[in-house]
Amino acid sequence: MKRFFVATILCVGLMVLGGGYACTNDVSDMRRYSDGDRYCVGNFTYAASEITGVDIAWEGGSIEIEQCAAAELSVSEETPDEKAENRLHYFMDGTELKIRYCASGLKGKIDAFNKTLHVEIPMGVDLEIENLNADVSLGVLDLSEFSLSTKSGNVSAEKIVCKKGEIETKTGSVTIGDFVADEFDAESQKGDLRLGFSKPTRGEIENADGDTHLSLYSSVGAKVYFLTRSGEFSSKKDYEKEGKNYLIAGQDFCLFEVETGSGSLTIE
Repeated sequence: MKRFFVATILCVGLMVLGGGYACTNDVSDMRRYSDGDRYCVGNFTYAASEITGVDIAWEGGSIEIEQCAAAELSVSEETPDEKAENRLHYFMDGTELKIRYCASGLKGKIDAFNKTLHVEIPMGVDLEIENLNADVSLGVLDLSEFSLSTKSGNVSAEKIVCKKGEIETKTGSVTIGDFVADEFDAESQKGDLRLGFSKPTRGEIENADGDTHLSLYSSVGAKVYFLTRSGEFSSKKDYEKEGKNYLIAGQDFCLFEVETGSGSLTIE
């Protein structure tokens, strides 16, 4: 995921000057992808049984993803723009569905505020999202693997179930009401991380200057190793401290390694 930030960090100036338009830097991975001539354009439906993974690369506006049990699922875009090169592009690469913001290599402005992506996905697939500035809304998703990278777009999910999760953000906040993962990694530069846990998990979190909030539900406790330069630790639950290790009272335990710069860690 780090390749995404190397490319998109160059876009900050254009976003400030562009009056709400999505980044148009022609070196961005968002505007350059392979097999561009094989992609189709516009809204479509697909058979749920034909895919094992969904890969979304999006620049601006908003993204809404929901899980459906139907045999035929849909992907659609709300936009007043009728130019084909500015519309969503998609390609079925074997069993992986790839969805892109616009035509490969496109230059020029696209009105991001009026561009909303709606995606229906089946249960048990891999989901990868690379997002620049869009706000992302996820419902209850039962996945195999989950990968999210966002620059300044905020991400909110009701519940994510997966074997392995990866989260990376620059300044956008990431909120997951209930994160049921066997293991996960989360990295942030300045974005706040708000993650809830109803079951034990193992997670590594690096948050340079954003705050990290971990909510433990029911009888879930945690063993936390917290390393920080100047951030603070606080807990609304009973805990014991030994050096940099914190033991949060509970019956089933999450294992967290948390490292921050100035960001604080809060257990709720």
